[in-house]
Parts: sequence; C-alpha cells; structure tokens
Amino acid sequence: MDKIMKKVICIILFLYFSASCGGGGVNGDYEFRNGNGWVTIEYPTTEPTFSTNDDSIYLSGRAFISPTHWRCCSGSAEDTGVKVTWENKTTNQGGDTYQSVQICNFLGTPYLCNHRWSATVPLVYGNNYIVITAIDLGGLSGKDSITVKRE
Repeated sequence: MDKIMKKVICIILFLYFSASCGGGGVNGDYEFRNGNGWVTIEYPTTEPTFSTNDDSIYLSGRAFISPTHWRCCSGSAEDTGVKVTWENKTTNQGGDTYQSVQICNFLGTPYLCNHRWSATVPLVYGNNYIVITAIDLGGLSGKDSITVKRE
C-alpha cells in the first residue's frame, strides 16, 4: 500500500472515530473542547490542591493529539504534533515534560492513541501553582493546573 493510500485511511479512521465516539476518538485523544485542545493532570490527584513534604512532585496526565500536525507512526511522541510543558508560576521555573504515545491498530491500519505526559516539578515551601500546557503547531492549546502545598 502506498503512502498516499495509508494517509487517506488514517484520515478516514480519524473521522470515523471522531464521529462514532462523540468526537472523542478511541481513547479521547482526538476530542476537542470548544475548538481547543486539552490536557489533564491525572496524578497525584484530580483535586485542585495537593500537599506534600517533598522538595519536588511527580505529575502525569493525558493530552490531545493534533488534528492537523500529527504523523503516523514512528512511535515517538513527536508524532502527536503536540508539545506539553510545565511551569511553576510561584518560582517562574518551567520545562518540557516526558511524553509517550501508543500506536493502536484498526483493521490493520495503525493510528496514534493514548498520548501521555509526565514531569517532576521542583517545589518551594508554601503554595506552588503549577500549570501544564499542551499546544500544537496550529495554535490549538489546553491548560490544566494544580496547587501543590509543600509543608
């Protein structure tokens, strides 16, 4: 099968899963909320605050896959077309997250799914306001935040 045909099949699958799953794709990675991308913090909590005695916090979650800037399928998180970063607004420190993506298969055709990210963020005593941002080359973006109190 040539590259053009594979690309057409991937686009058809994208459209099929977006329509059949309420715009959510198989794992929700292609869902767009109010025309924007999205990112979630799933660990350590789904609450807006978390307390710890440690000098850093491990965070992880999920992010969208770009509808226009993705490519399939090297297995690299760069295939998603989305960059996920963290910023501790309290300290003005920030950085890139570690990202991973799975290659799923539908009727013999691969597609991207399960875009995950993680980061270890340094903390100072008191409240640390941490923002996670996911953005693609087309400007779609999403943010999630958590306040981590270091005691």
